[in-house]
Amino acid sequence: MISTANEFIALPEVNDDLSLDSFNVLSMSQRGIIEFRGKPLLSASLCIDGKSPSFSKPSMERYWVPTIEGESGSCHVCQRLLAPFGIKGFVQMFTIQNDGDSASSFQASVSLRLDQVLHTVNESKAFEGSVNIYESSWSGKPCLDIRSGFPIMAFACLDDGDWTWSHDASSMDGRCEGSLEAGQSLTLGACWGFGFEEVAAVTAAKEILRLGMDRVLSDAYERLDSLVIRKPDPRLERLLNSNLLYCMHFATGRTLDTEALVCVTSRSPRYYVSAAYWDRDSLLWAFPAILKADSSLALEMLEYSFRTQGRNVGIHSRYIDGTVLEYGFELDELVAPIIALDQYISATEEEALLKQDWVASQLKRIIRILEKKLDRSCGLYETFLQPSDDMHTYVFLTYDNALVYKALCILGKWGFDGQKELWLKRAGELMSSIERHCIRASMYVWSVDGKGNYDIYDEPPGSLLLLPLLGITSIDNPVYRKTAARILDPSYEFSFASYPFGAIGCKHAPHPWVLSLANQVKVLGDRSALEKLLKAPMDNYIACESIDENTGTCTTGSAFATCAGFLASALMERC
Repeated sequence: MISTANEFIALPEVNDDLSLDSFNVLSMSQRGIIEFRGKPLLSASLCIDGKSPSFSKPSMERYWVPTIEGESGSCHVCQRLLAPFGIKGFVQMFTIQNDGDSASSFQASVSLRLDQVLHTVNESKAFEGSVNIYESSWSGKPCLDIRSGFPIMAFACLDDGDWTWSHDASSMDGRCEGSLEAGQSLTLGACWGFGFEEVAAVTAAKEILRLGMDRVLSDAYERLDSLVIRKPDPRLERLLNSNLLYCMHFATGRTLDTEALVCVTSRSPRYYVSAAYWDRDSLLWAFPAILKADSSLALEMLEYSFRTQGRNVGIHSRYIDGTVLEYGFELDELVAPIIALDQYISATEEEALLKQDWVASQLKRIIRILEKKLDRSCGLYETFLQPSDDMHTYVFLTYDNALVYKALCILGKWGFDGQKELWLKRAGELMSSIERHCIRASMYVWSVDGKGNYDIYDEPPGSLLLLPLLGITSIDNPVYRKTAARILDPSYEFSFASYPFGAIGCKHAPHPWVLSLANQVKVLGDRSALEKLLKAPMDNYIACESIDENTGTCTTGSAFATCAGFLASALMERC
């Protein structure tokens, strides 16, 4: 199953014939996504001289525009799904080229069959209110809106030809007929617009019509060409760009009602904790890739994370408006904003950002919380949940404390709050505490209690393999080398090294993790891990949580948009 989207509209479930099982929008007032579903929800057909073309399997033009092509008699036909950037809508686009010696007739149709309206944040709940399909007085074409007392949202379809439309309580149908002379080509479009209510929906569709099919397609290609990264290996190019574009469009989006940018784990309901915010996922995984691709979008992500999500920083998960969804303190999430901000400043040299009130005040909030998590008897910082979001064995995690070390070094580099020496001193003290408590049997252990107890374990979402990137060790350090060897040893409980798609798993999902393979590429430059990623089908080549150790197909966590970003950044840096 393939997907496409723009910042307002997500099409997360596209079938091989380009029919849609759902589309959705983000809603700030509803703190999640509003889904429209059917089996299929929206379909299209095209006939030439009374016959349906035999279409190819779908391809992704510029790695983002779902496309099928076929032949029917002397005509070449192409069908696309395009969500134009900056517009609250998408278009079903048909292109017909008559290469024959005589005219051909054509018939295009679209059909919407609505089964459900759902509200989704992790779990889906049925909408209880009225669903209304009627002829819009603004267009003379069908419009659908949902209301709970007052309107919540609407969508409408317009066309660029002489289409006829019909509708009933749960469906819309459009149909267009015509002929094409020899040597001629024609592009048709059914344009779907979305808005708060009828007028906004109709005029969003009209905006696509005003621009024209050729313009919206060429604008989309121009934008995508500015983002796509070319590689000599076509497999690597596909994997990198498919995951980069998926992350950019499904880990971020704009709410239909406020147009505010938000960050989420995934805009796809196929991901099991969709439409919610995690500091770690957005800032440690998605942010680095997006920063490399679009620094202006990265800055918006930072501002959203610091402002909207700031007051509950470090809490397990939140709704898109910043309120608490799931309780539980996570140390990696607390310091993630500092690390992301440093990456942004290093990439853009916009050091003046540190003087912005919204930045400085949030950094002080993070520092205040951090102070409360320091156990002064052992010098380590505690967490409640692990990077997998599961409960810890012991409260002091080596990886989490290494993240804090990096954050303290960053504060020292900035001389934040005029206390450069203080932050560097604190970083040095933490380094000593990590070396004193977190190294056992000449290797880094997973977690400790500060009193001599520890466990040997690893989690791909916060792996000990990543320690060299955090500054507390190096790849050549014997302690690190023994740590990596222990984690990657086939005898390790959650190792799948003997399987075709072997990588490290964990209790949260006991299969090889895509994050684990990406960690090996990112830190070690592991060519065998890269080859597994290039061969693994995953979730139609989009990153998922874990894969089957024999086939490389998705086992858990499909449509994992922030993980797609982490994978893309690893490929950008090492390939």
